[in-house]
Amino acid sequence: MANLARSAVTFNAEWSEGRNRRIFMRDVTMTLTGQGTAANQIPASIFGFTKLVRCDAAVKSDNSAIYVGVPSFNGDRLLLSPGAAPMVPADVTATVRAIIGGITM
Repeated sequence: MANLARSAVTFNAEWSEGRNRRIFMRDVTMTLTGQGTAANQIPASIFGFTKLVRCDAAVKSDNSAIYVGVPSFNGDRLLLSPGAAPMVPADVTATVRAIIGGITM
């Protein structure tokens, strides 16, 4: 397994939020092949961000699973968890859709 490639991401929509519209939101579909941990990364840069600040829950394409997505501590990558306790990052193989927020500075 390896980091997620930009070619595995489809951009469905985008808009800006926040004061002075500094936070960019992107509705994305990701075709994951074992990414979501610190080792097999989903880097902020593939979404066009220098830092991730938010991620809504990611929904599997057949609606059979929901993954919790959070930015890493420094915001350079997205971490995914299947939501079971304890909440630990997990590598996911699925096509998922989520709303991702970040900055581009």
